[in-house]
Amino acid sequence: MSINPILLQKSIRDNAADLHDFSKDLKSWGEEMKRKEEAMKNDKASLNSKTVNKDPKSTKKLKVNEKLKKPATRLGATDYAAWDKFDADAELERLEEDIPDDSDLTDECNDNMIDESIVAKEKGNQFVKSQKWEEAIKCYTKAIKCYSYDPIFYANRALCYLKLNKFEECEKDCDLSIKLDDTYVKAYQRRAASRIKLSKFEHAEVDLKKVLILEPKNKEAKAELDKLSILLKRNVDVADQRPISKFTASRNKSNSSNLKPFMPIYKPPKDKEVSFIGNNDKLYDILYSFTEVKRFSAITMFLSGED
Repeated sequence: MSINPILLQKSIRDNAADLHDFSKDLKSWGEEMKRKEEAMKNDKASLNSKTVNKDPKSTKKLKVNEKLKKPATRLGATDYAAWDKFDADAELERLEEDIPDDSDLTDECNDNMIDESIVAKEKGNQFVKSQKWEEAIKCYTKAIKCYSYDPIFYANRALCYLKLNKFEECEKDCDLSIKLDDTYVKAYQRRAASRIKLSKFEHAEVDLKKVLILEPKNKEAKAELDKLSILLKRNVDVADQRPISKFTASRNKSNSSNLKPFMPIYKPPKDKEVSFIGNNDKLYDILYSFTEVKRFSAITMFLSGED
């Protein structure tokens, strides 16, 4: 069966047009990727131009195959021999290999965020040296937004809150810092300082003892713990000498009365009780075997004439 030459030519022209559109889209995509890569490199260079103390990190550079940057060799619409040799499946496999891995892009973005957080932290440290606490807090907050897994960022911001007498905020930041690193001494010390200001003396004592476990020769923590021990003892003494209100005294008396029946303390009848019962030896013996509360009930019954 012969092939219709008109249909064959139409099919070839359609295929050529489709391939042309595909090549055009592929070229546009390659140019877009190239622009993004150049922009990322420029951002990286601007960050590296600043002096920042940080640990070297291995970064993965975005690799784009040079084949994507160049338009594919265009096949002529009448180049039948070339079309006969064209392998669509092989071309698709080549394109899939040329597409960059998403994980490379993610790693690149993560590295950029970490770099930004370190730059923000260093700026915050400079503000701390100048005692510009509010500005330093903004920098540390930015560092935390870029990378929220560094305990130093929270502990440094806690210091600023402590200097501004924002003790609750300081305590919360120290909590977060310790959750990330439960051996970070400065976080414990700053939390202890904030807790002392919040009158959480027992909790502050625990923090200072933890510091001495981590750093037995920490003189500052030892001195603060000694002061805190004196403060705790003084608070106990003051509490013992504090006047008791009538309401508190009444409540304590009520609680004491409720507990007395459960205290098996047997005592001889008091003189006051003996005056009530007279020379009734039998009742005297009965009262002697009762607890104080039960004796009172027995006397009441005796005086009221009940059996």
